[in-house]
Amino acid sequence: MPSLKVLGASGHIEMTWDCDDEEAVAQARAEFNRLREAGYLLFTVREERTEFDPADRRLEVTLVAAGPVVPATAPAPEAAEKPKRSGLRRIGTQTKQFDAKASTVAVPAFRGG
Repeated sequence: MPSLKVLGASGHIEMTWDCDDEEAVAQARAEFNRLREAGYLLFTVREERTEFDPADRRLEVTLVAAGPVVPATAPAPEAAEKPKRSGLRRIGTQTKQFDAKASTVAVPAFRGG
């Protein structure tokens, strides 16, 4: 389910919506635009799964679709085999455009001196 997470000094708030509900999408878009105009940095979050097979010396990176990631079952490796290594990571890409189907994180702009 798409979401807009607003991180702040007092915690965070999460807004979710149904993509088929036009009114809910309009409210989410309005909040996204309000945060952007207030100077928040907005990041669209996606997940990538990486698989490395030492036998093939090959690295595969796959974009994971929305929803839970279910690990594939595989037979236990033999003692002489090196198991495949895999991982899942979330990647944030800064955005200025609202995407009704994406998960977005909003953070206040950093101020320093």
